[in-house]
Amino acid sequence: MVFDIKTLFLTLWLVASVSALLLGILYRLHPNIPGARDWLVSKVLMMVSIPIILSRDHTHILIYGALAGTLQYLAVSFALVGHLKFCQRSVNWRLICGAGAVFCIAFLSTYIGDTQLVRRVMIYALGLGSLHLWNSWVLLRWNRAQNMSQKICSAAYFSHGLFYYGYVVAVLIAPPESNHLLGMGMVLGVLVMEGIIQSILTTGCIMLMVSEYLRQQLKERIDDLDVARRAAEEANLEQRNFLAMVSHEFRTPLSIIDASAMVVGCNVSPQDDESQEELLRIRRVVVRLSNLVEACLADDWLESNAPHRQTDTLSLRSLLEGLTAEHGVCLDFQECEDIVLAAVPHLLPIAISSLIDNANKYGRTREGTKVTCRRYREVGESANWVAINVADDGPGIPAEILPHVAEKYYRAPTTLHKPGAGLGLYLVQRIVKLHGGYLGPVDKLDSQIG
Repeated sequence: MVFDIKTLFLTLWLVASVSALLLGILYRLHPNIPGARDWLVSKVLMMVSIPIILSRDHTHILIYGALAGTLQYLAVSFALVGHLKFCQRSVNWRLICGAGAVFCIAFLSTYIGDTQLVRRVMIYALGLGSLHLWNSWVLLRWNRAQNMSQKICSAAYFSHGLFYYGYVVAVLIAPPESNHLLGMGMVLGVLVMEGIIQSILTTGCIMLMVSEYLRQQLKERIDDLDVARRAAEEANLEQRNFLAMVSHEFRTPLSIIDASAMVVGCNVSPQDDESQEELLRIRRVVVRLSNLVEACLADDWLESNAPHRQTDTLSLRSLLEGLTAEHGVCLDFQECEDIVLAAVPHLLPIAISSLIDNANKYGRTREGTKVTCRRYREVGESANWVAINVADDGPGIPAEILPHVAEKYYRAPTTLHKPGAGLGLYLVQRIVKLHGGYLGPVDKLDSQIG
């Protein structure tokens, strides 16, 4: 029977070692799970205590008896702390430490003398049994999600606690003949076997509890993201409604102002240079405000109608001739035949017009702005591309701000005195990408042409 009990203890040690390994992996993967570290410490303490018990032939009784019993009590105490944390309950350290101190004093006092085995076993079993029942109550009482694995874990602790109490009753009814723990026969063997089953059940249930916890956290995260998504959609809808209202409210008075300026200009004498200049200034401001409204509406349309964009055939020569004439700049169309593109009709003109407007704004003279169009083929590709270059006689873009010029609302520090909202090149880049192209400095694009 001694050999059988040792074998059971070795089996219990193996189960505790595997449990400690699994909980160690769990803590390494999810260190933020409440109680994971305490569960790991609990299994490690239990794993360490078993070889100490089996070393009775080579160590003093205070080592294989007192130390091992204290480690097992601490193991179950750390399990209790872990369960309290996992159930989102505060840990009453005073109560737990006070109960531990009472147990240790009472348990260690039984090692004074050699004839107190029954009392020692009673204190040991009552202390650990009470701790197991405490664990069971915590898991059952604070199981708000009604997790089945948590109920099973509670039942495992409850049954093991009852086995400890039954162990006390058995010792009182039939006191052991031997004066050491391993010689207590079948009663101890049953307790150890039940401990093996309890260790397997609690470890498996902890894994399932954590899995359910992570699933619940993921569900809550998805719900939060869904709420944020709905809020963003409502905000976007309000923004689109606001932009639609603004465009309607701005376009009508701007058209009236522009038409009135034209009528006034027809009635002003050509020799009245001051009045003519004021009228031209009014019309330039109207054009600038109209372009700003169109840019905002184009950005909103790009954001909200991605799946519904329809392309149509577009004559590039006619488009460029109309835009360059409108802005009063030079066009160099380097192809003999017209170039027909599949494009979104109302978007591509916005992109090209914005580039020309930027060139006029930052160039020294309007005559220095030039639009060039040519067809080319990239090295290693069979498809033809079209390069539209807009050049001016301005100072150019500094290299350090070049990566930022297409960012939304970005404006270079040297251009803050110029009118603008920082949307121009941002919209150009988005529209060009929508058509399968790319935006960049002329020298960079030239280096890619074969």
